[in-house]
This record gives sequence, structure tokens and C-alpha cells, in this order.
Amino acid sequence: MSQTKVQLINNVSGNSGFGLASATGVVHLHKASSDSVEGLKITNSTTGTTISDGLSIGLQSDEDVFIHNYENTSMLFGTNDTTRLTIANDGKVGIGTSTPSALLEVIDSTSSRAYSLSGATELVVERASDVNLSLITTNTHNSRIRFGDTDDEDAGAIDYDHNVNNLNFFTNGAFTGKIDSAGKLIMGDPTSFTVGTSVAFSIVTPGRIQSDASYSLTTSSSANVHIGSNGLLRRSTSSARYKKDIIDATWGLADVLKLKPKTFKSNATGEDADDKTYGGFIAEDVHDIGLTNFVEYNDSDQPDAIHYGNMVSLLTKAIQELNTKITTLETKVAALEAA
Repeated sequence: MSQTKVQLINNVSGNSGFGLASATGVVHLHKASSDSVEGLKITNSTTGTTISDGLSIGLQSDEDVFIHNYENTSMLFGTNDTTRLTIANDGKVGIGTSTPSALLEVIDSTSSRAYSLSGATELVVERASDVNLSLITTNTHNSRIRFGDTDDEDAGAIDYDHNVNNLNFFTNGAFTGKIDSAGKLIMGDPTSFTVGTSVAFSIVTPGRIQSDASYSLTTSSSANVHIGSNGLLRRSTSSARYKKDIIDATWGLADVLKLKPKTFKSNATGEDADDKTYGGFIAEDVHDIGLTNFVEYNDSDQPDAIHYGNMVSLLTKAIQELNTKITTLETKVAALEAA
């Protein structure tokens, strides 16, 4: 029966070589071919002693290094007599925990959570106090989290642009908004519309603002919100603190008599369509009779809306003028009756 001899050579440096004479390490294992080699095999009476038992450390035929635990058990890595990292038998990796529940679970200190992780959870970072996840780059690059699917690597994304300190948002593969360095929330692509304010912490959108909860909140107070042609919302006020060039109005009853009350329906379509008949005035009519103080104009200087609330002052002036006429007539009638 033939036997294979193991070549063990101690060179002058004190290194031991298996399979070669010029060992370059304290223990140097060498195979004189490019085949895969399990250089170190560790087994015991429980694991068995076959090629698929125990622990193997070696080189594959493509020179990739492998460390294989062939047993259905965990692999532990530690420092300072403490296990720091565990690879469980199902492939989950735990740092700071020997029983990871996610594909990667990092625990600095337990938060004593009273629930089990969802099976879809792939990453957990846990700490009993504040916990941070940092993405760090230079001042001229971006930090980005992407949300991909089978069709698109970045169907959605959160992107911090360190060049200008903007936090950008992407959905459906497109830019959909940002929080700029001044704290303005800008919804939509600002290259496709005008951001009409430089005021910090403003909300800017080319779309609509809807709040179902606000509709349910009622008040007996008068309306006090104005929407400008640039879309800005402002509080409408009446105090002299917010006014200048205050003088008595000169229009009156004659102007009121020129007004043309109308009934009309909206020509809106889609979700804004309705068939209700409304009463009021036409902005162009009010403009044409010279009552421009009560007309709102768009960016093209076209009559666009009417300040119905402000027209109370017009009607009040007309009533005062009419009352003066009535008083004069009453005085004349009284004089005639006394004659």
C-alpha cells in the first residue's frame, strides 16, 4: 500500500513549510498546482472528518479565498475575549448580537423592543439611546438613498446635494421636490415654474393644496385669505397699521347704478365641474365702468377676479349718499306739510 509523505521543512528563519522548501510564513501551506486547496481543516468527533465536515480555510482554483463552516452552526468573530460579529447558520449577520433577526442586524445596546421583526426587514440598527445612520461624502458631492425595483434602480430616491445643501426627492424615476437650504418646501421641478418667494420655510407648489381636515374646521369669522396671481397666500387685513395713502373714497351711488348683476355657471371641467347657478359680477364689466379698485388682475394685466368683500365700502358710500338724498326730501316734505 503506497503512502503519501508530507514534506515539512524548517528553514533557517524558523518557518515551517508544507509542500515547499522556501516557507515565507511561520506556517506556510503550498500545493504545487492551481487546483482548489483546503489548506487548513478542523474537525472533531461530532462534525465528522469528510471534505464537507467541520471548518475549512483555503484557496479556490480561481485563487478566491474561502473560510467555510460546513456545519449547521454559526461562525463567531471576536476581540478582547468578546464575540463582536456572528454569522448565523441561515446567513444572517449580527454585530453586537449572536441571534440576528435581519440579514444585517447591528445592536449597540438593546432598546428592549417588545415585538419581532418583520420577515421583510433586511437591516436593523439598534441602540438604547439616539441612533444615527451616516452617509458621509465631500462638500461637492451628493449623499443618496435609492429605492429600486425590477424595472428601475432608482424608481425613487432621497438625495442630499452638499453643493447647495438641498434635500431632493425623486418618485417614479423623476425629480418631484426638494427642501432647499432656506427650508422652503418646493414641490415639483422648480425649472418648470417660478418660485415666487425667497422667504424661508415657505411651501411652494405648481399643483394644489388640499386639506380635508381644514374643511371640517368651521368659524363665524370673515374670510381673510388672499391668493395672489403668483399663488402666494396672504392674510387679508383691515387695520391702518398695514395701510398708507388713506383718503376718503369719491365713488358712490352713480357707480353702483352702473353695476351689472349677472347669474352664471362655471365652465370648469373634470373634478372641478358643477352645474350650479351663481350670482355676482363679471370682472371685465367692473373694470369697464372704472371700478378698478375692486378688480384683481392676472400677470398679463387682464381682469381676473373681484374683491367682493371690499365692495361693501362702495355700497356703504352709495347708501350714505342715498340717505342724504332721503333726508333732504324728508325735510322738504315736512316743510310743505307745515305750510
